[in-house]
Amino acid sequence: CSSLKDLMDFDKMGFDTEQIAPDSENTLIPGHMITGYKMKFRSIFTLFDYDKAGQEAMLKYEEKYHIPSIHLHAEKDLSDTVAKYGLLKIRNMLLPIMEGKLKLITT
Repeated sequence: CSSLKDLMDFDKMGFDTEQIAPDSENTLIPGHMITGYKMKFRSIFTLFDYDKAGQEAMLKYEEKYHIPSIHLHAEKDLSDTVAKYGLLKIRNMLLPIMEGKLKLITT
């Protein structure tokens, strides 16, 4: 995710996940850390802001680390989207997207 407030909203949705946020979307997490995450977790994806900086950051992670991204075509960021539409609606919107990303990794 792109910020602490996004992490907190993602956590409130009750997914069985762990989340991290880099210092900024312009700060690429080092490769050795990504390698460790890939060894620890069965799937990893990015969910950054839906603005130019966030979209460019997600593309960098896809190109450099082969990490898929989740695009919420709604408000600027996850927390704004949750504030406008509610936790349950966004959780229900994210669940099939996340499951689809997981199927791509396990097949």
